[in-house]
Amino acid sequence: MKFQTLALFSTLVASSLCYMVTFPSDIHNWGNTGSQLLSWNTVNTDANNFTVVLDNQVNPGLLSSDPIVLGETIMGDEGSVSLNPPSGGWVVGNGYRLNLVKSAGELHTIYAQSDQFNITSGQATGSGMASAASTVSPAASGTSSTGLLSGGAPRTATVGAIPEPTNDPIVAASSGEWILPSLFSALTTVGAVLTTVFLA
Repeated sequence: MKFQTLALFSTLVASSLCYMVTFPSDIHNWGNTGSQLLSWNTVNTDANNFTVVLDNQVNPGLLSSDPIVLGETIMGDEGSVSLNPPSGGWVVGNGYRLNLVKSAGELHTIYAQSDQFNITSGQATGSGMASAASTVSPAASGTSSTGLLSGGAPRTATVGAIPEPTNDPIVAASSGEWILPSLFSALTTVGAVLTTVFLA
């Protein structure tokens, strides 16, 4: 019983230490002009790569298809990437989210999800914004964008600059990894499980 409880605890804590989207966010919006920045924090236990998907559950009519795959096989250690607009362009509106998922065929295996953010007219907004080292285009009909830069050139693994955190509720560990706020919710869940186990 103790072993099972400890194993459950380890699983819940490990699940809280994962990719975290830092841009865009609820205070850092995208613009509707040109490529847009996606940046994230990661730890060495995360999956090596991910697919990024644009979703809007608040106003699904803003998307030509829901969700839209913006880029595939993005290497986690890059830290940031610029995403080119889909065929219909960036549509101004609110309620958008980015999901970092396992692959285009496994959209429900979500590694991380951004805050809800807006797409506004003009340039992106938010302090501390920087440019990414590489740019990814959405896949054209019948083709894959895997590992390609804009224009079809091979994508490099150069780590891009990451927006300087402002009010993001994250704590930097001395190792340079990041402890997510969801750790606290995981610990709360563990407490509830332990209470149930010992009262049973």
